[in-house]
Amino acid sequence: MWNSGYSVSEPSVLIERSVYNTIRGAKAKALDKEYSILFKGKWEERGFMVYNEYYIPKQSVSSASVDYKEDIGLLREKEGYNVVVHSHPFCKGNNGRFSMADKESINTHFPVSLLVNGHGNIICADMILNTPCKSHDILIELDIDSIYTFDRESVAVKGLDNIEIGKVLVTNHGITKTPHIPKTLESYSDYDGIGLDDLDECDQYKLLQKGWL
Repeated sequence: MWNSGYSVSEPSVLIERSVYNTIRGAKAKALDKEYSILFKGKWEERGFMVYNEYYIPKQSVSSASVDYKEDIGLLREKEGYNVVVHSHPFCKGNNGRFSMADKESINTHFPVSLLVNGHGNIICADMILNTPCKSHDILIELDIDSIYTFDRESVAVKGLDNIEIGKVLVTNHGITKTPHIPKTLESYSDYDGIGLDDLDECDQYKLLQKGWL
C-alpha cells in the first residue's frame, strides 16, 4: 500500500500554565461580571500554543456582556494578539459554549477564541482556519478534552558553580557532620575520612566552639 508520509490528527490547544494566573487576576477584578483578555499564540508541532503574553483591553463589563473601549482588531493586526479569552461567569460547569453573538462578533476577529467558565477554567475553544477563499474559512469547535496545559522549558540557573559540597566528617559514634578544615590539617584530602576520635582534644574543642559539632 502506498504511504504518502502525511499524518492527520485532530487539532488541539495548549495553554501555558501561567495564563491561568492572568485569568484569575482578571476574574478577581471583574467579580461576577464578564471580562476579556488578549493573548499571543502560534501553531507548533504539538498544536496551537497559547503563551502568557497578554493585554487587557479597555472594557466596560456587566454580568452579560463586554463592551470594548478600544479596537481589539487593531491590537491583533499591529501588536500580534491573536487569541481572545472571553468569560461566562454564569457557567459553572465544563459544558458551556460561546453564544451566537460571540461567534458573530468577537470571535470573527481572532483565529483562536477561548471560553472561560465561572471558576476560571478554559472549557472550549473556537478555531478559524483560513482558506484561499476568504468567504469560506473553516470554523472548528473544540471542547475541554482538546485543551491542555504546558510549562515552558525552565531557564538555566546561573551561579550554580558558587555552591560547593563540603567534606563529610563521620565520627566513630555514627554522627555525620560537615565542618570546615581544622587549622592543624592542610587540605581536604588530609581531612577526608577522619573521625572525631582520631582528633586530639584540642582540635575537638575548637570544632565544638565554632559550632561544627
